[in-house]
This record gives sequence, C-alpha cells and structure tokens, in this order.
Amino acid sequence: EDVVVEKFFASRGQALGYYAPVCLPIAQQGSRLATEMVGLALWLDMQGRVFVLGEAEFDRAAAAGLIS
Repeated sequence: EDVVVEKFFASRGQALGYYAPVCLPIAQQGSRLATEMVGLALWLDMQGRVFVLGEAEFDRAAAAGLIS
C-alpha cells in the first residue's frame, strides 16, 4: 500500500501532528512518483484526535461532477 504522510513540528522541535492527504493511487513516472490529491486530508494530532480537512470543498467538487 502506498501512503503519503507528513509529520509537522513546532519551531522548537516539538511534534505537532501528522498530515495525510487523500490521493489517487501513486504512479511511478520514470524515477518520479506522482499522484493527484482529491481535496481531502486527515490531521492526526499528538493526542490521537483525527480531523477531516477539506470536506466541504470535496463535497462541492463531487456535486459539480469534478470528481467521482
């Protein structure tokens, strides 16, 4: 399974949380990896809480037929 996750830190090095964009499957193009984001992402804070980001934009794009 291909997974893209970024870990964010405060300026003093304290971990803030993880950002995981929801993407189409990752494809290899030569020596590069490429994907397309669908507008949704998850944020997992260091206390274990999960937040959905971009849900309204995703719903609007789906309603407009931009994504299916």
